[in-house]
Amino acid sequence: KAEIVSSERKKGYIDKIKIDSPVLAQSQDKESIKTIYVLLPPSYDDSKKSYPVVYYLPTANNRSNEIFYFDTDMYNSIESGDIKEFILVSIDGKNKFGSSFYFDTKEGNFKTHIIKEIIPLIDSNYRTIKNPESRGITGTEAGALGALNISLKHPDLFSYTFAHGPMSVKRDGFSGDFVVDPHHHGCRIDAYRKTFVAGKELNPETLKLWETGLGNWENRVKTYLSLETPLKGIFITNIDHNTELWYNEGITDLIEVFKENKLKIETDILKGSPYIEFDKQIVLNNILPYFSNNLSF
Repeated sequence: KAEIVSSERKKGYIDKIKIDSPVLAQSQDKESIKTIYVLLPPSYDDSKKSYPVVYYLPTANNRSNEIFYFDTDMYNSIESGDIKEFILVSIDGKNKFGSSFYFDTKEGNFKTHIIKEIIPLIDSNYRTIKNPESRGITGTEAGALGALNISLKHPDLFSYTFAHGPMSVKRDGFSGDFVVDPHHHGCRIDAYRKTFVAGKELNPETLKLWETGLGNWENRVKTYLSLETPLKGIFITNIDHNTELWYNEGITDLIEVFKENKLKIETDILKGSPYIEFDKQIVLNNILPYFSNNLSF
């Protein structure tokens, strides 16, 4: 199991925890020390209550300290009664290439790290409500891809997921804007290429590998349905201003896969950005209220 290397309280209500992960120690770069942040609700230190937990997966560009873009507003929203009290855990999904996308790959088994190490560590060190009805997972962009993938594989652990702008590719592959200039799409795509296809250059063969990671939703949904343990809530958002055609088309197609398989989901098209540093209001106005309204308290 993961061990706590150090812990310190920040701002009076956020624990910064460094952990040593045996799971990640087996990755190629052997980077086993990770930092997570645990945002505690206002009443935590003065009560004996137990609380629901939401696991937050940051974008490809950021580490777990992405929480500091919205932590004060979240704390104030809880204190004012706008949202109910729950614990929020921000996870570090970085690998040596940039982002793990919270998948299990040879560059690190990050999904297993979350399921087998982080959740047990949080449940054993904090007063949490230890059942799926009181546990949610969310993320934006690469984090949304990870949150959706993990929740479909583990409905025994999570009941609700909110995926804001999950990176995805439609079933017939990438659209032209991606293939013509893949390097235009920045560090998250470069990280994806290196994580999933060992840094190989783009060609028809490696594109298929990319598409399996970013797509393959029909098989993921089929596997999820075979578990016969339905999630209580799935919310997927698209983004109205994103200029990358493959991104929007991929999310649209992903939603269609869910609907074709008669899965009950909620969807919306939100104005703004998948990057929380530019648009924290999506967390405050959409993501946090969703869990406040649905988790079991």
